[in-house]
Amino acid sequence: MKTQTNTQPHVDENKVSFESVCDHLVKRYEMERGQVEEIMKTYAGVLQKSLHKLQGALTNQDGKEGSCEAHTLKGALLNLGLSEQAGLASTLEKELGKKITPHHLVQVENLICELSLVTDRA
Repeated sequence: MKTQTNTQPHVDENKVSFESVCDHLVKRYEMERGQVEEIMKTYAGVLQKSLHKLQGALTNQDGKEGSCEAHTLKGALLNLGLSEQAGLASTLEKELGKKITPHHLVQVENLICELSLVTDRA
């Protein structure tokens, strides 16, 4: 029996949101909500650029660059209070230097979709 695999990225909207990130930043850094929203406009662009650089490194089979970009992304995600996503970035950082697999590309696509709930809103 042939089984179909779902190739669409999975996004759990309950885990990641612009509001939850802003709430984290307000609480963690004791900032006003308006200040946080202004910062997020810039941060969202930086985050998107990093995600696409990571995706490009994987597409080009450049494990060293991918590992470096995953490390950068991990720090950014931790700053935003997104520890689960930072954990995935940490795993990618460790694994990409060894061997890039199709599974890694899927993980990055899922991360891009999940984080778009934050970046698209900023």
